[in-house]
Amino acid sequence: MHYLTTMSLLPSLAPWPPKGNFSKNPYFDCFRRNDEVFTFVSTMLQRVPALVTSNFTIATSYQGRDIQAYRITLASGAAEKQLMYIQALQHAREWIATTSTVYALARLLDGVATQDTTIIELFAAYDWCIVPIVNVDGYIDTWKGNRLRRKNMRACTNGGNATDCGVDLNRNWGPSTSFRTGDGDLESEVYPGNALFSEPETKGIHNWLTARNTTIVGALDVHTFGGWVLSPYGNNEDQPAPPFGNAFATLTNAIRRAMGPLYLNQRSVQLYPVYGGFGDYMFMTYGAPALTLEMDGHSFNAPAASIRARGDELFAGVVLYARKVPTWIDDAVPTPAPPNPVMVAPPSMKRSLSPAPEESVKRCKREALSKLTEQFTLHRGRLHKVVAPADTSAGNKENIPPKAASSDEPLDINSAKDGAFTWTTKAKHHFRVVSSDDRNYYVAALYTLTTNLGLTAGTVHLAIDLLDRFLKVQPITIQWLEVVSIACIWIASKFNETQALLEELNVKQILQQRHRKGNWSWHHVLVLECQILKRLGFRILHPNMLSRFEKRAPELTAPQAADADYFLDLTLMDTRFRAFAPDDVLDAVLFLATEFHQNFDFESLDARVRDPLMCFFYLHLRIQKELADGTKLHKALHCKHGAGMSSTWQLAPPTGDCGCRICVLSPAA
Repeated sequence: MHYLTTMSLLPSLAPWPPKGNFSKNPYFDCFRRNDEVFTFVSTMLQRVPALVTSNFTIATSYQGRDIQAYRITLASGAAEKQLMYIQALQHAREWIATTSTVYALARLLDGVATQDTTIIELFAAYDWCIVPIVNVDGYIDTWKGNRLRRKNMRACTNGGNATDCGVDLNRNWGPSTSFRTGDGDLESEVYPGNALFSEPETKGIHNWLTARNTTIVGALDVHTFGGWVLSPYGNNEDQPAPPFGNAFATLTNAIRRAMGPLYLNQRSVQLYPVYGGFGDYMFMTYGAPALTLEMDGHSFNAPAASIRARGDELFAGVVLYARKVPTWIDDAVPTPAPPNPVMVAPPSMKRSLSPAPEESVKRCKREALSKLTEQFTLHRGRLHKVVAPADTSAGNKENIPPKAASSDEPLDINSAKDGAFTWTTKAKHHFRVVSSDDRNYYVAALYTLTTNLGLTAGTVHLAIDLLDRFLKVQPITIQWLEVVSIACIWIASKFNETQALLEELNVKQILQQRHRKGNWSWHHVLVLECQILKRLGFRILHPNMLSRFEKRAPELTAPQAADADYFLDLTLMDTRFRAFAPDDVLDAVLFLATEFHQNFDFESLDARVRDPLMCFFYLHLRIQKELADGTKLHKALHCKHGAGMSSTWQLAPPTGDCGCRICVLSPAA
């Protein structure tokens, strides 16, 4: 992937007219490395004589790099004013958080240069401190190929994978009542460290803020993606005590309106629990109305073309926030607490549902904390909470054994009775929990869809692996299986394919059209995308059969490689393959692709390889019979692999002509 990073654009500042052009600079045409960010910000500040600025090191990173901060104040005015603090990029992969912050600063400086009264008043009222890159080590690593790194660069102490190690800086803040050490999984995307402020990045910023605790009046933490304006708390389900709860609701509602119709507001915990988060730290330690701003978008790998749009949204939010902070308590509207969550069914299932009694909902939410019991159906400018009641009686005996009600509760979108959510004892037939057969059928359909879309094998395996991992930790009822599958395809596609290819193949448009055959909308896909990632600990990559095989596969001839690819795809089609040790399955794949012959001695095989081998035999014969009978369920396997396979495993051509993408583009196949 290529990123335009040349420093040659920076000197173009020199011939500019003196007023109000920073936000128009070609710097914002693409994403920039850390040294370019710091150079550009410093250059801008030097060109605004009405401001007194200082560039200083607010903290030092784990690898010893300076974390740059910029203190800005109006040249005329009080020597010591109240402090407005803004930081970005605690998570290294969230590039557009930094570009949005720098762009918003450019718009503010443009306002000073052009004597915009509103902007001048804000600089007269506050000293500003801007930290564009908190996780500077991680940011540099994302430019070296590990594009989706989230955490800082703290090394593993257990010999783990260095790519997956590090500490999530947004779980490392205080106070002690908010911080949790977690389960000790150093490779978790949200590993909080072994103690609060264990990381030099958070410790340094904490020390700097503590020294100015009497002047801090506001703080913004910029992230991406999703389009959220989030307020405390993230570490518990309770609203801040009066009057702060209503004050936060009023403030965030005003800011999300200013930022535009793509944004929604709520408390952080309603999106997912965050222990040791920066927003809670600022509010609980300094009493500041700290907010987390999740810039809009659909992936961490945001297109460069969206930089200015996101920057304009952040600028609008920052300006309104700074204007509202002095009276944020006084402006609070004495409204009751937000209504209790109610069920919102997909469009074809809508029915009148009443809110559940308050105590009942609170009890259920406490029991299901950190589990997938909340979803949010996104409408532009509106928010509908969706709560999924539990049903642990109708579990999948083969693939998804029922768990305790507090941990794994099936998503059932139609179970409200007499104004309350019912913890049903028996699911209706069409609301039963997904079984192994259901999963296998939908995986075959998913495989056909992804093959026709033209997605790579890596994307197909990643999508199905996401589905299997999600089903393992979160049982769902059958009517959710299709939209969950679509969400998994969308996550894998954005992660594994280039933006240009997705646009060329019209992947999003084709997936959106699938809702015509189901009872869901694209809003459900976006909601489930966030929830799937949440339930999987934001770990998208996970060892699967294809990735394991690529690491250990010997040199193969073209037919052998085609056979191996075919059998690797067969492992997706049946859940029984997940019951075997991965190495045993891969040994069976290699045997079938390289050593199998008509007269082989079955008894001479290693016992551990026999069972997966028999699964391959039976599944291959079944697919051959389906193709002969004209059944289309596994037809994509022939379209994808048929032409290149060896004569031993060659799939018989199906009856009838095929109009899929592969056959149309490659008639010889």
